Amino acid sequence: MIEAGGEPTTEMIRPFDSQSRDRTPRRPLPSSALLGDPDHVDQRKVERVDGSAIPQETAFHIPFPPAVSPDVSAVHPDSMAWLRRHGMLGSDAAARRLEGWRLTELAGRFFPDARGEDLRLGADVMGFFFLFDDQFDHPDGLRAEVVAVSKELLRLTSLPPGPAPAGTGPAVTAWADLWERSCRGMSPAWRVRAAREWRRYFIGNLEESVAREDVPGESVEGYLRLRALTIGTTPVYDLCERTQHFEVPDEVLDSHHVQALRDLATEVVILCNDVASTVKENARGDTLNAVLFLEQRHGSEREQAVARVRRMVEDRLAAFRRLRDRTSRTCAALDLTAEQCDLVDRYVRTALMSVVRGNYDWQRRSSRFSADDARPGTLPGYLDDLVGRPRTVGPSLDAADGS
Repeated sequence: MIEAGGEPTTEMIRPFDSQSRDRTPRRPLPSSALLGDPDHVDQRKVERVDGSAIPQETAFHIPFPPAVSPDVSAVHPDSMAWLRRHGMLGSDAAARRLEGWRLTELAGRFFPDARGEDLRLGADVMGFFFLFDDQFDHPDGLRAEVVAVSKELLRLTSLPPGPAPAGTGPAVTAWADLWERSCRGMSPAWRVRAAREWRRYFIGNLEESVAREDVPGESVEGYLRLRALTIGTTPVYDLCERTQHFEVPDEVLDSHHVQALRDLATEVVILCNDVASTVKENARGDTLNAVLFLEQRHGSEREQAVARVRRMVEDRLAAFRRLRDRTSRTCAALDLTAEQCDLVDRYVRTALMSVVRGNYDWQRRSSRFSADDARPGTLPGYLDDLVGRPRTVGPSLDAADGS
């Protein structure tokens, strides 16, 4: 049975199996007064369409402890200012809309051990992700300008970190700054794999745009493989290391065991997001949503489709916990040191588990998933065009604060 809210027990969050060395699970950070209670559901906000309960407030039992950085409030103004300086927010209306999305809070939940400028980097990346993602949401389909910007971003991933070329638009300039800051202090191996994940994300956006009108196949699993390219979790997993100052050995990340954990975490994020955004995406005529996919391809009613997606989440979380509890065996097979095993444990807790739990807590509070946030399908999904008519911005704009 899927339950709502509640504090996880120690049994739920033990990091390794009984054969591993004694480890005390990380104590979750308390939520600040600003963030409020992530498990509280205001029933007045539960909307209905065609008699079906609307799923932004749908409860999932996520058996991981909630945690959030205490620096969310402190870095939020600077992150908003960074977006404006780089041309990512060109209007007051777009800024107000972004405030309701609570992206700095999302960063605080994704990177709970990050502080100060490290958390601000995470918040800036969240702003880029969501504002750039919306550039692909256009009634005329995939625009040539979006393709051109994506190709320029792909080109930059193969170059040394540094400022964007002069005359490039907001998205390119902003990402170049993020990439340079992300690479600071990280090993060459981390930079190689982080660049690879960004390339997959940029390419995936283009592929998803082509598939938007006709999702390939009849299985939800096929749909999930497509969405995994663009949900953005894999660059975030890498950023969890950067913002929280650790690196996991490459041989661990390349193992089938950790790849399976990453895949399961990503699919839980996709499915939870899809339930939360069902009404908004249905209003825009979007088909890239697991609930809507089940309704359209399998003739499911809304309640049935949501229930099936919830079962899929539950199954994946159970599989994740089983794998997590065998992680020490993978560490032993790879002959890792005690210090390296601790890094793997930290990665599972403060990257994979934090992203899964943080996404869930955030999506229930963010206006990003509200039907009120949806724009008519005849209009672009964005308020500010970040690719159509490049504005002149540059790295010198950040000289005052060094970023």
